[in-house]
Amino acid sequence: MREGQSKERNSGLNGIELTIFSKCNAHCRFCVSGQGFSGEMTLESAKRIMSDYLKNGVSKVILGGGEPSIHPDFISIIEAAGEAGFSSVEVKTNGIRFCYPEFAKACVSAGADSFSVSIWGRDPQTHDWMAGRTGAFEMTEMGVKHLLHYGAKVKIDFLMSSVSVGMEAGLIEDFCKVGVGRFDMWLYSIFGAGGRGEKMVPTMTEAGVAAAGAAAAADVFGAKAMTTHVPPCMLGNRPEMYYAVASLGLMIVMPDGRAFKAEDSPFESGRHVEACAQCAFNDRCPGPRIEYVEHFGEKEFHPICCDSR
Repeated sequence: MREGQSKERNSGLNGIELTIFSKCNAHCRFCVSGQGFSGEMTLESAKRIMSDYLKNGVSKVILGGGEPSIHPDFISIIEAAGEAGFSSVEVKTNGIRFCYPEFAKACVSAGADSFSVSIWGRDPQTHDWMAGRTGAFEMTEMGVKHLLHYGAKVKIDFLMSSVSVGMEAGLIEDFCKVGVGRFDMWLYSIFGAGGRGEKMVPTMTEAGVAAAGAAAAADVFGAKAMTTHVPPCMLGNRPEMYYAVASLGLMIVMPDGRAFKAEDSPFESGRHVEACAQCAFNDRCPGPRIEYVEHFGEKEFHPICCDSR
């Protein structure tokens, strides 16, 4: 790619997410990671990709997967990102491996400054069942505490499913007490489950009530709860907790070098429904997920007529 083309492609980007590994140390019931794609990003290819994007003004790198922490060169990739000059190195993880304090310390010392840790339920029974691994909740909880202890920022990505929706406020209270200050409310994805699991998707009405309750619970502790998967019209008096994934300016880069903007992923892309035409958030909310509308229709959605942004 010529330099001019590269700059045009990267225009408006703030960060890149490197999908460095397709394998995982959990067996989540809702995830096809390792089946939908394969491969491993080598240390050298990660360095090359980071260098290319850094030259074009991208300042943040995120390491994702699969589970990036089990990549054989994980710590070396973190170090390479810092040496290259990225201002922030974030890790998206299930948190399991960070239950080992020496590993958590090594990653933070190498330059990882923030971690987005996935939680599938407030209690061990729900989380472990979803993760397909006994003891996963306890290990993840320990991992969060270790990362905070060594000075990293930790954000919790909570998956709202039919078995976990309603647990948000309690989970936020639990993790705020150990020092977590940011929570993102995710919505179960049929696409992410390989087209299965329609019964695992809560209604958007349920998800909206739960997400708004999460924001209220976070307020008590001076924390923040946000969502990009629940449209503003479903969030009651908390539409401000919504953000569009496009606002992140994030490019996803796969192990084979393929790249696409985060908002173009089936996990994130939405479809405007009839109600969106009159909504004050029409210009920045892409509408509910396409898969949701296809399976459940659009009767729940309504326009926000007054711009409360």
